[in-house]
Amino acid sequence: MERVLENKLIAVIPKYIPDQGNCTIIYTEKSEPLILENTITTVMKRIGRHYMVDLDAMKARNGKLINISYPVPISLDDDVFIPIKVRKPFGKNDKSFGYVNLEYIDSIKTDNSFTIIHLRNQLEIKCLFKKATLNKHISNGTIIKRFYEEKIKSLKISRDIRIAEDGTTIYESDRTVINLYLNADLLKAKR
Repeated sequence: MERVLENKLIAVIPKYIPDQGNCTIIYTEKSEPLILENTITTVMKRIGRHYMVDLDAMKARNGKLINISYPVPISLDDDVFIPIKVRKPFGKNDKSFGYVNLEYIDSIKTDNSFTIIHLRNQLEIKCLFKKATLNKHISNGTIIKRFYEEKIKSLKISRDIRIAEDGTTIYESDRTVINLYLNADLLKAKR
């Protein structure tokens, strides 16, 4: 999975697949869809670890920013992923939501009982939200994206950034410093 995540992540979608069960499909920019025989919850935890992000803390903070508790957009590096309902769960622990990269949404169309999300890479994802609900999630994702862009702009990116309250300085690449800064901020918000 690490090799797959080296490509730009487009969508993470739960799907029931015959003879495989409750699976997750990962769509990336430069590779074929990857079907994992893991639940969306497990896959999202693995993706969070890959990006060094505490997804629970991020969801709590993002939820406060847009004043909702569930489902909440998430931010991974420069990308914001909006939650979309893609199925009706069979079991009580099954999840119905997947995540789509906001940047890749090209258009939205309604088709009978589905809303179809057309992505820039010619991929189509059926969504169980009504168009108005999906537009609200896109709007929430845009707010989260603007928040993180402003937070990153407010940092003076250099090789000498003070992250900790005790004055500890971290010397790393700019991208790693930004991720560490945002994660430190998220951990404070979780307490």
